[in-house]
Amino acid sequence: MKTSTIAASERNTPQARGGAMDSDFKLTDALRSCMPFQSLDAEGLRRIAATTRLHTFSRGDVVAGMGSASNGLLLILKGRVKLTLDSSHGAEHVLDVLEAGQSLGLAELVSKRPYRFQVTALTPLELLVVPRATVLSEVEHHPLVARQLLKYACEALYRHTGDIETVLGRKASSRVARFLIDLFERETPEPGRSLRLPMKKALIASHLHMTKEHFSRTLKELSDHGAIRVHGPMVLLVSEQELRALAA
Repeated sequence: MKTSTIAASERNTPQARGGAMDSDFKLTDALRSCMPFQSLDAEGLRRIAATTRLHTFSRGDVVAGMGSASNGLLLILKGRVKLTLDSSHGAEHVLDVLEAGQSLGLAELVSKRPYRFQVTALTPLELLVVPRATVLSEVEHHPLVARQLLKYACEALYRHTGDIETVLGRKASSRVARFLIDLFERETPEPGRSLRLPMKKALIASHLHMTKEHFSRTLKELSDHGAIRVHGPMVLLVSEQELRALAA
């Protein structure tokens, strides 16, 4: 497994940069694209951009290791990351997959506790790092930033609670149907409801607390019900009504 943590990228590469160092890269626009800061005005974005840095990673790079300290709020600009734990048997379990516009590290930043999972780039990755001191200063002096971060933290908690409810209270077909509905709503809001699965089936299966084989069988079950058609990594939505009924 490759390792290229945030601290290492800042120390060894020129790819951590601030807005003042690169006129072609507008940090304020990048910050505005990420959920915690989407409602901030230009002044607030400029304050935060002053100390924010851009980091790039290759597919497979470890962004933050389990047990490592948080050095700031991580905002994903491009690409995806997986949050994973290793079981006592050595198997990797996917806790979550985050993509452009989402963030991580807030809980670790505020609590001063280390990461309890590993963060790995699933694709070529660009992310912004807002230093801990900047985040805490903004929270202390600017209530709007505090409210935005609190809202984002609560929404993340609500989403994770929903994930737990899905895993504990729903059968496999319902879990997979719910995952596909969320994916279709996020990826293809226009007509022409066909998409490519965003990651390997083994990763999706782990995230849904299933084996890869069980996930594949469940996709076939949904296909047999006339809800979807599957061709390799491509999924065609045949009947949204049927898929929602299976997710219920």
